Amino acid sequence: MHHALINAGAKVGDNCIINSKALIEHDAIVEDHCHISTSAIVNGGVLVRIGTFLGSNATVKQYTEIEGFYQGWKRDKMRTYIIAEAGVNQQWLLRAR
Repeated sequence: MHHALINAGAKVGDNCIINSKALIEHDAIVEDHCHISTSAIVNGGVLVRIGTFLGSNATVKQYTEIEGFYQGWKRDKMRTYIIAEAGVNQQWLLRAR
């Protein structure tokens, strides 16, 4: 997308959306089927697991692992949302019932 930046050494999987003004720093790994929203920042060394959604303006600190939607058969209905609000990031684990 427009003004998205993926730095050297970063890896992005298949079927990912990297939205406008998103930044993926060095050595970050974004696995398959992820959505990195507008102006989200994925800092160096971060692992974004398969099926994760990062909300607009979210910032993920260095060397953090974000667990996504498809992690294991027991967690197949869990999805991770990172929501930035008033400059403070919160992680919400929502489970389908």
